[in-house]
Amino acid sequence: MVILDSSNLAGLTKNIYGPAELKNLFNLASPLNARIGSATQGTLGGAGFFFAVKDKINNSGLFTNPDGQVPTALAFDVQQAKVVPKAYMISNEVTAFAAELASGNLSSFVPVVTEAIADSMAAAAADHEVAVFGDNTGKIGTIASVAGTVITLTDGITNFRVGMPVDAINITGTQVGASTTVTDVNYVNNTITVAVSTSFAATNGLYRTGTQAGAGTFADRSFDGLTAGVADSGTYLNIDPASYPRWKGNVENCQGAPLDEDVLERAKVRLMQEIGRSRNAMNDVAVILNPRQYRALQLSSYSRSRYDMPNRVLGADVSGFVGLGEIIESPFAPEDAVYVGDMDELQRFETPNGALQISTDLGMPEWRFVTDYLKARMIIRSFSNVVVTNRRAWVKLSNLGNTLSR
Repeated sequence: MVILDSSNLAGLTKNIYGPAELKNLFNLASPLNARIGSATQGTLGGAGFFFAVKDKINNSGLFTNPDGQVPTALAFDVQQAKVVPKAYMISNEVTAFAAELASGNLSSFVPVVTEAIADSMAAAAADHEVAVFGDNTGKIGTIASVAGTVITLTDGITNFRVGMPVDAINITGTQVGASTTVTDVNYVNNTITVAVSTSFAATNGLYRTGTQAGAGTFADRSFDGLTAGVADSGTYLNIDPASYPRWKGNVENCQGAPLDEDVLERAKVRLMQEIGRSRNAMNDVAVILNPRQYRALQLSSYSRSRYDMPNRVLGADVSGFVGLGEIIESPFAPEDAVYVGDMDELQRFETPNGALQISTDLGMPEWRFVTDYLKARMIIRSFSNVVVTNRRAWVKLSNLGNTLSR
């Protein structure tokens, strides 16, 4: 009989759930995270990763008199992009461990640990996917109005879960009111209910408790993902597009139009113009969108195609119909925007030993027992960042019409 105690439980858990096993659970919970590449071009320095960004393309070519002057060559203006890894941690606490340990039976212990870790990986995958579409402060929603403890949001309703601890922070970075807990999420009416909402007001941002200090400044906490990466203004990864225009993102304002093949064709042509891709090579390009937008696209594509393509059915591969590589649904993608771009240019940078793993480098063992083994606590952590490595290789279709009700 195997007797489990603090001397062997930690090592057992670590051996079973190493970084590779955790990554598999993580990717199974999130197709988008599974598709994001692992960066290979970055060089690790003291303050993060660095990679080269070429700001100019050779636009000196022209048709000219053969005896005329050779066009002036344009120098490659190479800048250095800086990627700062972001710390992510998720805690587990499993109670009533005394009975499991006393039994000395692996079959009674393993299901407890398996459930705890699998649940953590699903939650971590959701948190990381939210961060891909968020800003680097870690904001998950913005308050439109407050009525008692019911908060109407301007954005981010899919980011909230019952039981989630949250803070309200105003535009100056100062926390307003006390930390509270989400008690209900109403996806239809775009509202959440919280335990306490004293001093909460319109324009306040909502953050997971502990993300920001709320002391009058905003710290750079979360991923520098698609929202900031595919924008037509603002410094990104330490490079200002006002000085280096090839570092400016492509944004197409759809002015309330619904998503259909014509809108996707606009994005596809933009990419072909910007990065020199032929139509055949556009199969490397993905469309990342909210499931509601995907359904609207399917309905639009089916209604058009059924007359000239009778074998097509609802739910067919719309991406192939419009000449793009694949469609990736994410429930955390914005409801009024769609991203189209080269997945090779959406990369995850991880520090050495920075993958998601059971922590042993935060001053505690894999599992820490408290209260005479009645509770066991574990932390899973990572040090990484997801960034757009070529802003011209992505297009944001913004201000799309939400053609379907929740």
